[in-house]
Amino acid sequence: MKMLTFHGEYSYNKATTYEGFVALCHFEPFDDIDLIRKAALALVKKAGREQIIVVPFAHLHSKVAPSKEGKFLFQTLVHSISSQHPKTVSAPFAVEKALHISVPKKDSLINFLNFKPTYLHEVRRLYEVYAEDYDLHMMKTGHYKAQERIYEAVKAHIYEPVIDVACGPGFLLTQIMRDYSKVYANDISEAMIALAKARVKGKHIAFSKDDAMTLDSFGGKRFGTIISSNLFYYIKDREKAVQGWKKFLQDSGSIIFIEEYPFINTKSKYFEGKRSGITSILSPVSPDEITALMKHNGFTLTLNTKTAIDKRHDLFGLVFKK
Repeated sequence: MKMLTFHGEYSYNKATTYEGFVALCHFEPFDDIDLIRKAALALVKKAGREQIIVVPFAHLHSKVAPSKEGKFLFQTLVHSISSQHPKTVSAPFAVEKALHISVPKKDSLINFLNFKPTYLHEVRRLYEVYAEDYDLHMMKTGHYKAQERIYEAVKAHIYEPVIDVACGPGFLLTQIMRDYSKVYANDISEAMIALAKARVKGKHIAFSKDDAMTLDSFGGKRFGTIISSNLFYYIKDREKAVQGWKKFLQDSGSIIFIEEYPFINTKSKYFEGKRSGITSILSPVSPDEITALMKHNGFTLTLNTKTAIDKRHDLFGLVFKK
């Protein structure tokens, strides 16, 4: 996220002119809610007692968040600022307007602010905005049907308590909950967890919002099974993740990977305009690479199964025992 800020006047039509602390806000792919809140706090501190005028402005960089994302982020920013600062106004989003600005004071500087998200924030932001689209994409393109077939193949290797470390919208949870009662679910996206909770409504299940690599909420908890579904290609340090998960396993516990390979951007209307964001933050990993990594960390491969998602790529189920 980038901003130009100055003390001066701003108007977008002939009827109204605002005077105060003006913030021209440029939203980029992977800006997320945490970043927006950080930016809001910075603006409130800089503005002091002046009125804050928040303006959407898509001309500070070539990388611009798609309209749906940008509107969501802009509304979040305005809400975050106004909840802390009583004198806040905003220009309309995605409305044609003439830009009229002036900096009346000679000593009033134009400042450039740049807020950069972390990689984890990039992943979280993507699915905060596109949780429902992702769910529909998975449903309509055969991914969930493939998950159901893989689950049937691996469920004999699941022992309680079991945790799905990236539960997403909760489809796999519905399968697990049919057969097991001591189930935990984790995801970094609040929007994904909301969909998952709705899907398993009425079931007793504990949800957490940890980084899947560290599972900070669980302390000394030990699991019989850790399930990583459509997650591993987002993880940068896979060695560290496996070593961390190993500490959470009971003796003879298992880690189950459910991953697609090769990774193909299946066409669907739900992901149009989002592929560049998704592909730029993931690194596809083959079953052979996963197997080599797990063996290096003291695990034994006990099951390797796959099913077709479509004619171009498969979904694998890999079970490794500690």
